Amino acid sequence: MTDYISQKAIITWIEKSLAMYHDKYSTDMLHMFGLFRSVIEDKSLFPAADVRPVVHGENIGIEYAACDQFVCSKCGIELQDWRRVERDEDDGDVTYHEYVFCYCPNCGARNSIHFL
Repeated sequence: MTDYISQKAIITWIEKSLAMYHDKYSTDMLHMFGLFRSVIEDKSLFPAADVRPVVHGENIGIEYAACDQFVCSKCGIELQDWRRVERDEDDGDVTYHEYVFCYCPNCGARNSIHFL
């Protein structure tokens, strides 16, 4: 899994380091911190990744089996009797597969119960 670090967090760390150790660092070191900051602030060098925080929820609608009903604890969407339908190309037979959600199809919250 890739780790993502906020540009703002890195710049804040550089600024705190400069303020805390300004008298102890040599001119070359202070110049290097300035270069780090300018590189990080140049957004064309490091384009932002399309990420969002992971939101955890759970299926609060389980009565008998997780595949019969899904109610998201975060957004409240309710889905019942969700299944995947497959048709055999050769003879046209239809097969139904019950489906258990790993995440909410509406808000994207990960179903933490499913991952236990």
